[in-house]
Amino acid sequence: MFHGVGGIGKTTLSRKLEAALTGADQRSVQWGEPAWPKGRILPVRIDLARSAGTSFEDLVLTIRAALAELGRPLPPFDITLRR
Repeated sequence: MFHGVGGIGKTTLSRKLEAALTGADQRSVQWGEPAWPKGRILPVRIDLARSAGTSFEDLVLTIRAALAELGRPLPPFDITLRR
């Protein structure tokens, strides 16, 4: 989570981190190889700034859309989301 006054690079940094976690081709050479075990990382970047107009529904749907990338059904999540 990044917090601070506007214009200091929070969004830029979070986008670079998201890209680096998504694929090695986007990772800066200075960062080197990740220390975590080989496996899939699913970064989700959500802007909660008032100016972004993010609602709770948008937040939940963004997380669900990211989870869809796992390629497996998530019935408990979907049933709860439907309610």
